[in-house]
Amino acid sequence: DMAQELEPKGVAAVVLYPGSVATEFIAAHAEQNGTDLSDSQTPLGVGRTVPALALASDIMARSGSIQWVEDLSQEFDIRDERGQLAPPYRARHTEREAS
Repeated sequence: DMAQELEPKGVAAVVLYPGSVATEFIAAHAEQNGTDLSDSQTPLGVGRTVPALALASDIMARSGSIQWVEDLSQEFDIRDERGQLAPPYRARHTEREAS
């Protein structure tokens, strides 16, 4: 896999999983359907996790893994423009699948 191939070169490869993000397109669609996006992440909040992850002292140990934005937000205290940490996504998603 890519992470294994890049490791000897000192390059980490991760999957960044943001969950629900209120992009302009999604927000417009949600407005038409009356969907509440208050518990969604913002593009800026997601974007702020990238440099934090890239500068993490253990980035090579994370290589080849899925990195959830909600976890990174908590770990590095990354907040969006509203001053909020990334809301939990996995728990809500798991609850929906179970019902």
